[in-house]
Amino acid sequence: MTAIRIPPVNHRCPGGDSSASPPTVSAVADPPWLLHGEGMLARVAGRPDRPVTLPPGLVALPGPAAVVVMRYDDTPVGPYSELSVAVPARLGLRPGLCTVAMVVTSSDALVECRRSWGLPAELGNLVWSRDPGSDGGRAVAWEERGLVFTARAFGPSVLAPFVPVRSVAWRPSGAVVLARRLRARVRLAWCRIELGADDDQSWLAGRHLGMDLAGARIVAQPARRPAGLLSSVPWRERPSGTAPEPAA
Repeated sequence: MTAIRIPPVNHRCPGGDSSASPPTVSAVADPPWLLHGEGMLARVAGRPDRPVTLPPGLVALPGPAAVVVMRYDDTPVGPYSELSVAVPARLGLRPGLCTVAMVVTSSDALVECRRSWGLPAELGNLVWSRDPGSDGGRAVAWEERGLVFTARAFGPSVLAPFVPVRSVAWRPSGAVVLARRLRARVRLAWCRIELGADDDQSWLAGRHLGMDLAGARIVAQPARRPAGLLSSVPWRERPSGTAPEPAA
């Protein structure tokens, strides 16, 4: 399956130069964040030829990776798109997904992803496109990396009213747990990821089963440091600090 380029929707970083240093942003709303948008998710069963490097304090777990592409039309920092790659990992006894690669199209989102949640975001361009002759077929290209993600939805649409998602990450203050809640209309989708064989994420390439997410509503909670064996329970976790670290 090849990416369809008509009509394109471009989410570009300011000035079109993803190599530029992100500017310091003015204060925005602290987490929790409420985000609305749409997206696609691919479940990647394959594993890389060599172990993925994880942040300090995190240990890799077996299981499928996830490639998630989202286009937000309403967030505390305005509309933007993101693409992320996450692998299973654990922080102590707490399993979750660890984001190992991420691109966003907004410099404000870049700074907040880094300092509030410890995510390894970088600034880049994501170009969306849709096939007007198919049911649910669309594509997104990460221009700087040459990665193309396509998805064709099939089957009925089902409302997923409450899907908890837990991630693990690292900030200068230490390893943290990230909690999100997702609500969306979900359809199964066949996804294809294309990227160069010399890319360090080339193990993601191929055809995968995934999901198409419409009318997504996501609540992103503040990063929290573990607090004992029961720290996986939300009310037993504690905030990771009074103020977020500045972006690197």
